Amino acid sequence: MNDSKISSNIFPLEDSLKFSGRVTASISHDLKNVLAIINENAGLLQDLSLMMQEGLFLSPQKLNVIANKIENQVSRANDIISRLNQFAHSVDEDIREFDVVQVIECMIKIFDRIGRAKGLNIELIKQIELIKIKTNLFYFQFIIWDCLDFIAKSINKENILILSVNFTDNIFYINFILKSGSFEEESFNAFFNNEKIILEKIMGDFIFNIREKSFILAIKNSHN
Repeated sequence: MNDSKISSNIFPLEDSLKFSGRVTASISHDLKNVLAIINENAGLLQDLSLMMQEGLFLSPQKLNVIANKIENQVSRANDIISRLNQFAHSVDEDIREFDVVQVIECMIKIFDRIGRAKGLNIELIKQIELIKIKTNLFYFQFIIWDCLDFIAKSINKENILILSVNFTDNIFYINFILKSGSFEEESFNAFFNNEKIILEKIMGDFIFNIREKSFILAIKNSHN
């Protein structure tokens, strides 16, 4: 994102499409893994069925184990599709009220496979179960994804990212802290400059903790 894009205060459509593409690609990959497991167990059921037709006795317990595995994967697929549906409807309204923790949790689950591939494990600390904010949901998801992506690319060995959410004086604070290591201030500043337009869209800002080398995403809840 260059300076001319930032000064125009218009978020490039290309970047929105790329973000949507990355999210849907991650979701479709997870769904494909589920279908592969279901297909594998369905094939096993077919093999067992042929064995039974040839007179081999099989305990019902063995069949129940396979059926339970398929049932669990169907439930997992429903969860994945629900996340896709939630993401698809995030553009329905410019401004809406939503549960901050629930949306962050959803984005973590979508990003999880990508993060783990880079050695990043993510933990969300739920200090408050229900925290509602009124802002642009699509851009809120965008900034959370970009933060997770920036952190995953910043680490050079396996690490744990701890996220927590606080709400004080009508401002939401989303804390990003690595369990070991730290963020380089120079790379963070470059990341911050690339996110300026999205931050404006959600009335947010970054706070970099030089001492702890962590950062906070602060968002005003002033959309009424």
